[in-house]
Amino acid sequence: MISADKPGPPTGSGWVDDLLVAAGRGDARAFGLLYDHVAAMVVGCVREAVGDLVRAEEATREIFVEVWRTAGSYSPEQGAAASWVMALARRWTTERLRPSPAPESVSGSGGDHGRITDGLARLTQPQREVLLRIQRQGQTYGDIGKAMNLPVSAVSALARDAVTLLHEILGGS
Repeated sequence: MISADKPGPPTGSGWVDDLLVAAGRGDARAFGLLYDHVAAMVVGCVREAVGDLVRAEEATREIFVEVWRTAGSYSPEQGAAASWVMALARRWTTERLRPSPAPESVSGSGGDHGRITDGLARLTQPQREVLLRIQRQGQTYGDIGKAMNLPVSAVSALARDAVTLLHEILGGS
């Protein structure tokens, strides 16, 4: 098994499985090592689906939020951890990503309210939830992390990505 006290990944055939099991128990270091090992594969898979590296990288962060949330349900008897993560990535991509609307549909929506509504619709559900919790409820990243069962770093990344995307959609206005 992996533990946060060990300096690096163990050797042997099941160490990636061990990382996912440890992440399921809340071991953030194991989760980081798991991310380092499989994130490039996830980006590649998602990029094939969406055709855009930036969007694939954003989706990969969202997918790993889901991995963090559901890692506790993983068991090595289900198969290899990398395969489990990739299956989650394919399912997530199929369920949540759609081709980006043409720029005309955003700019042609009429008025700032319509443009903002259109922009919010293009965010992923976790990005929208984080922004709305910040804006409407005045929650801190720590509060949001507790409510959504996410590390603060994931909340920060969701907020940053959401604001960046909205800025691009709204044309810097």
